[in-house]
Amino acid sequence: MNIYDQLDVDLDLNSLIVTGSSHPVTSWNVDGNRMLHFSFANINLPDSGTNEPASHGFIRYKIRPLTFLTIGNTITNEAAIYFDNNLPVITNSTTNEIVVPSGINEISTTLILSYTPIQIQEISLLEQISLLLTGKL
Repeated sequence: MNIYDQLDVDLDLNSLIVTGSSHPVTSWNVDGNRMLHFSFANINLPDSGTNEPASHGFIRYKIRPLTFLTIGNTITNEAAIYFDNNLPVITNSTTNEIVVPSGINEISTTLILSYTPIQIQEISLLEQISLLLTGKL
């Protein structure tokens, strides 16, 4: 299985940290075009019709936005998941806008992405990309 995620130009590639996965990651890298690639060898997820709870998996990483972003800048994300030689399953798209925080004196500059797959009509899709974006303005 392979996951490809085109990282937004407003993200700091040097801050990327893989923080967890449901299965061992064989390899991961970011190429010169900002394409993040995760590879899983012999993951062998069961079919959702056979064992729905065990048919799920995830990869989690965090990445910081660039420090010069201003109010109104947006960061978008979606990924493509390839099972064997099949066409990719495209995740939901997310868009996050930099806004003025209210009532918070100091906040983190970390972007956290979490993928949670679900089953719809017996094909695996990502139900959500939970995206927490905070930053000093």
